[in-house]
Amino acid sequence: TYLSIVQVASDSIKRFRSSQFDSSQNSRRTSEIDHPDLFFEGDEWRDQLVFSYSFSDPPTHKKNNCNLTDAERDAQIREILGKVSTVVRNSPQEEALDWIISEDIRFLCPNDPSIVQRYAVATFYFSTDGRNWKDQGTALSSESECSWKGALDDNEKPSWSFICENNYTFSVLSIDSNNLRGTLPKELGLFSGLEQINIDDNIIGGPLPVEIGQLKRLKRIDVDNNSFTGTLPIEIFTLPEIIVLDMNSNNFSGTISGDIKNLGNLEFMDISDNSFDGSLPEEFGFLSNLGVFLSHDNQLTGTMPTKLCSIVPQEALIATCSIDFTCGCCTCV
Repeated sequence: TYLSIVQVASDSIKRFRSSQFDSSQNSRRTSEIDHPDLFFEGDEWRDQLVFSYSFSDPPTHKKNNCNLTDAERDAQIREILGKVSTVVRNSPQEEALDWIISEDIRFLCPNDPSIVQRYAVATFYFSTDGRNWKDQGTALSSESECSWKGALDDNEKPSWSFICENNYTFSVLSIDSNNLRGTLPKELGLFSGLEQINIDDNIIGGPLPVEIGQLKRLKRIDVDNNSFTGTLPIEIFTLPEIIVLDMNSNNFSGTISGDIKNLGNLEFMDISDNSFDGSLPEEFGFLSNLGVFLSHDNQLTGTMPTKLCSIVPQEALIATCSIDFTCGCCTCV
């Protein structure tokens, strides 16, 4: 029956997921499935950019230990961040820049090695409507951005957390079920050491930023149950270490690129309950490590790539079978 088929598949998927990543430990377990510089043309910047501080006086601080005047510190920070981010008025980037310069209690100096990362995290906060997060936790506090986290539960685990490696480089972004809205900012690409993105069960919309392709250490993208739109950026298929693509229950559309063949380490892929169309490329047959592939509830046509039948167990190869899409080796729902 339908329920029994779904239950078998669900149990298989749960076993797989439970064997994968433990964000709190920032480690991977073995699977149970064995198989600007800134530049502008003309005078456009005069209307949009806020890297000139002439329209307002720089703030006065009591703890300026940078051996700079406030005006010099302000100008240097704007110059540094202007090389990695485009800031326009009334944007999350502007809010993050103003916070770094005027409101952040840490009062970073321009030469602080964490200034770009702290700015990028603040941009993520403002871009996802941080003021309306269900659990604000210690976001935008005086603590290191590596220590920002949500309230502790009964087991002393935070409801969300940002995890850094020993060199204080971001490695895990984990903030599920916290009423995040808005969009993911381009500054996500500044987290060069990021290995996991766990932001499922929120209301984030818009497309995935193409800058995600800069995250060459990324292993997990878990964005299911949001409101993402658009096609999958081709840059995703350039990430050599990706193991998990969990993207179900969004509004993604378009076709799946044949460049999927580049994700040789991929073990889990869930694109169900979206609006993908077209046929699945035969290049799926290159994914020899794939243990779960869920593609049901889309507008796919054609047939399931033949080689997937010998790679993915039937109970974990789930599709919507119809006149338009056929599969002789799938669990059809």
